[in-house]
Amino acid sequence: MLLLESSFRTKAMVLAACIVMLFSGLGSFPLTDRDEGEYAASASEMIKRGDFVVPYLNGRPYLEKPILFFWTLSSSFKTFGQNEFAARLPSALAGLILLASMLFWAGHLSDRSSLGIIASLLLLGSPLFLLVARACLTDMLLTLFIWCSMAFFYAYMEKDRGPFFIWLSWFFLSLGFLTKGPVAVAMCLPTFLLYSFIRRDFSWLRPRVLVSGISLFWVVSLPWYLEIYQRMGKAFVETFFITQNFERFATTLLGHGGGPIYYLAVLAIGLFPYSALLPGLAQRGLPLLYAAVKKRNFLPKDSFFIFCLIASLWIFILLTAAATKQINYIVPALPFLNLCLGVLILEESRASECKIVSKTWLITVSALLLIVTVPWFLFPSTIWKYVLKLIRFDSTEYAFTVHMPASLSFWAFGLFLITILCSFLFLHFKTWKIQRFCVPLFFSGWLIVFFLPTLACMVQCPAKDMALSVKRTILANHKEQRGPVRLTSFGLWKPSMIFYANMPIKRIKTKHPKRLKDALSRPSPCFVFTRTRLQDKLDKIPNFLPIKKWEGYMLGGNEAAYSLFRSQR
Repeated sequence: MLLLESSFRTKAMVLAACIVMLFSGLGSFPLTDRDEGEYAASASEMIKRGDFVVPYLNGRPYLEKPILFFWTLSSSFKTFGQNEFAARLPSALAGLILLASMLFWAGHLSDRSSLGIIASLLLLGSPLFLLVARACLTDMLLTLFIWCSMAFFYAYMEKDRGPFFIWLSWFFLSLGFLTKGPVAVAMCLPTFLLYSFIRRDFSWLRPRVLVSGISLFWVVSLPWYLEIYQRMGKAFVETFFITQNFERFATTLLGHGGGPIYYLAVLAIGLFPYSALLPGLAQRGLPLLYAAVKKRNFLPKDSFFIFCLIASLWIFILLTAAATKQINYIVPALPFLNLCLGVLILEESRASECKIVSKTWLITVSALLLIVTVPWFLFPSTIWKYVLKLIRFDSTEYAFTVHMPASLSFWAFGLFLITILCSFLFLHFKTWKIQRFCVPLFFSGWLIVFFLPTLACMVQCPAKDMALSVKRTILANHKEQRGPVRLTSFGLWKPSMIFYANMPIKRIKTKHPKRLKDALSRPSPCFVFTRTRLQDKLDKIPNFLPIKKWEGYMLGGNEAAYSLFRSQR
C-alpha cells in the first residue's frame, strides 16, 4: 500500500523537505580538503585577478576542470561574500533544481503520477547524494546537466518529436561539457545509442536533427575552449585532456584507485538503507533489459524504466572501467537508479506486504557499518595509532594530535546506535507508507547534516583558525611590515588555507629543509604552516621560531613573523 498522493500539497511538502535538508547549516562548518579548498580558493583568486577565462590556484593556472563551475562559484562569492555558505550554494541549488524537476516532471515522463514524489524522497534519503549536494564540488552541477540532457532526450523519443526537446538535450550536454569535460559526453551519448538500438529508432541521428544539435553544443561550449587554448596552448591540452581525462581513466591518479566492486560498495553504503532494494532491482530489471535487447520488444509502460536502467548501468560500467575512482564520481547515476527503485516500489505497492527489500542485504550492510564504528569506541587508542600511521606529511591534508579527541568515541557510538535504530525501523515498517520513507530521511539527515559537519569542525576548525589568525595579523599590521609578508607550508598542504588566508602559500616538502631555511633567512616576515609532529625537525632549521599551536597544527616563522604576530596580541 502506498499512501503518497500525487497532489500539489504533497509535492510542496516534499519540496520543503528538500530545501530544509539541502540548506540547513550549509555554511556552519569549514571547507574540507582537498577539493573544496581548491575550488573555493581558485574562484576567490579568479575574482581577485578579474580573469574569468583561466582559473588560477595559488598563483598558477589551474587547468584541471572546465570553467562553468568556477563561474557559478565566483558569482556566488560576489553575491553572498567569500564564505562557506557561498562556496557550497551552487551545488545545493543544483541539487534542489534536480529534485524539483524530478518531483514535478518524472511522473509525466513515466506516465506514473506518483513516481516523481517517490524518486525525490528516495534521492533525498540517499546519504551520498545529500553529501555531494552540500559540498563545494563539480559533481552535483554535472549530475543536474546529465539528468536534464537525458530527460529531454527521452522526452523527444517518447513524447514529442519536435526539435525543441532534442535541442535542449544537446544544450544541457554542452553545459555538462563545460562543467567536467568529455565525461559528460561519455555518459550521455552511449546511453542515447543503446536506447535507440533497443527502440529501433535513430531519428535523432537524422542529418538535420543531428547537425542542429551538434551545432548548438559547440556554439555553447566551444568559445571558452578556444579562448583558453589560445591563451594557454599546449599546457591546457596536456593538463586537462591528457592528464585529467585520458590518464585519469587509464591510470590511478593520486592513489584514488579501487577494484571492480568499488562502486558497488559505494552504492551499498551511499544509498543505505535503500540499498536493500538493489538485489530486487537486479532481479526485476536485468531480465527485462535482456529481453528488450534480445527481442527489442517491451511494453510502453516499461520504456522509462528501461531507459533509466540503461543510463544507471552504463554510468556504473563506465566508471568501474576507469582506473581512478572516487565516491563522488558515481553521483550522476543516482537520479536514474532511484527512478528505477521508484518504479519498483510503485509496482510492489499494491501488495499487502512489500517483498522487494532484501533483509540479508540490509543486515549485511548494517553489519559492515557497525564493524567500522564499533572499534572507535571500544579500542580508541589502537585505532588512533593506526590512523596516525596513515598520515603522510607531504600529501595528507589533515594534521591530528597524538591522542584521539575524547568526543570522537561518543560520536562513533552515536553512529552505531543510529544505524541499528534505522535498520530496525526500515524492516519494521512492512509497507511503503510515509513512515518508511521518513527512516532514510532521518538517517541521511543525521549523518550528513549533523554528524559529518561536526566531524569537519573537529578536523578543520584548527587549520581555519590558524589561517584566519595570520590573515588578521597581516591586515592589522600592514603599515608596520618590513617588506611583503610571505606564507609557506612545510610538510602540510591544505588548499583551504589559501582560501582563508586569502594569499598564495608556497609549498615546501619535508625532503627540502634547505628551501625552508632560505625562505626564513630573508628579512621580511615569513609565516610557516606546519604540523606539531614536525617540531623536532623544524627546531633544527635555523631562524625557525614556533609561534602558536592549534591542536595538530602549528604556526611558525622567522623572527620578523614572530614579532609581527605577537605585536597584534
